[in-house]
Amino acid sequence: MRKEYFNVYKYDELSDKSKEKAYELWVNMSDSDYDWHNQVLEEWEERLEKYGFINTKIFYSGFWSQGDGASFNADIDLRILAYEWAISEIIDTENENIFPFLDFIEDDSIGSTLKICVIGGLSNHYSHEKTRYIETDGNGYEWNESGPEPSWIEPMMNELIDYVEEVRLCLCQEIYSSLRDEYDYLISEESFKESIESNEYEFRENGRIF
Repeated sequence: MRKEYFNVYKYDELSDKSKEKAYELWVNMSDSDYDWHNQVLEEWEERLEKYGFINTKIFYSGFWSQGDGASFNADIDLRILAYEWAISEIIDTENENIFPFLDFIEDDSIGSTLKICVIGGLSNHYSHEKTRYIETDGNGYEWNESGPEPSWIEPMMNELIDYVEEVRLCLCQEIYSSLRDEYDYLISEESFKESIESNEYEFRENGRIF
């Protein structure tokens, strides 16, 4: 049996070269932690549901290549979306049609058939916001009443769909920014030093954690 002996150092005791190596090794270790994004994605799924995007699945790739970005698949709850987004942004509250429109949504006279889906034919390597689109079945809604459909519903729905697409693009960009910020912090020197302090790490001269 052969025994080896080596010195163990606190981080501040390392040479500058050993500190650089320790940071490099730690970044590589952090980069291989595939679960780092879970909290960010869970928070965004909850936020999307609040906005009316349900059954969401978020996709992303990052962070230095052309085509990197984030997107999501979802069903759209028309009732939540109309109240959370459309009232203040799309529909003119001085327009008298706002009231029957919201009444129809509330009593299920109008049903939603909107979904956010992957655009067919695109490579699975891409996840940016332009890889998804809003899929509609017919006009994007269902008229559930026996009487004739009011003439204003279709143009109102078209305006709503255009707005949802604008919102979707902004949300995809926000999701990607959140992921990128979390990743940048994960591999930052600040995070490295906080981890050393909280875990009381010691190092070998080659920069490896003891």
